[in-house]
Amino acid sequence: SVQFDGRPAQVRNPQEARQLGIAMVFQHFSLFDTLTVAENVWLGLDKSLALAEVARRITAKAADYGLDIDPERPVHTLSVGEMQRVEIIRALLTNPQLLILDEPTTSLGERERDRLLSVIEGLKGKVGIIYVSHNLDEIMRLSDRITVLRDGQNVGTTQAGDTSESELIRLMIGRKAYSVFKRDRGPESRTHEPPILRIENVCT
Repeated sequence: SVQFDGRPAQVRNPQEARQLGIAMVFQHFSLFDTLTVAENVWLGLDKSLALAEVARRITAKAADYGLDIDPERPVHTLSVGEMQRVEIIRALLTNPQLLILDEPTTSLGERERDRLLSVIEGLKGKVGIIYVSHNLDEIMRLSDRITVLRDGQNVGTTQAGDTSESELIRLMIGRKAYSVFKRDRGPESRTHEPPILRIENVCT
């Protein structure tokens, strides 16, 4: 069951979600390459708005949150990070009470990822956020409260300040895990290989 704002809610389509005040940014973009940024955003908004007004609102919202996007640019000319910004602006222009972000950094490079995380930090306190990710450093950086789901079940909810990455891993996989690093045999042995993850074979 789903409750929103203290009341039972059934969300059968995106329009009903928007009416409730819920907006979502999906992991995979849903943009039309041949249309401009403004035209893509306009598709999800009230058609009583003129396209020029949508472009003006995009510029204003981008300035508010440092998203830096030109509403007149065709989508096929944008970088992956810029496309992600378009998706977020489109969601924000519905004035949501709750913004759901599903793995938003999956396709981003390190620089664009850090920039997006800074934008999300700027949104905190202005809109409720559910951030879905398997990237623990992002979770620890952004979250106030963390819920771990495993096999469709809630296996733990905790305040971010009261937990650690190792505890979250234990909840995620159902057992303890340890990082085992290779012995340093000098500069010639130092590679970028990740540490070996050793899992204790005891389910909790």
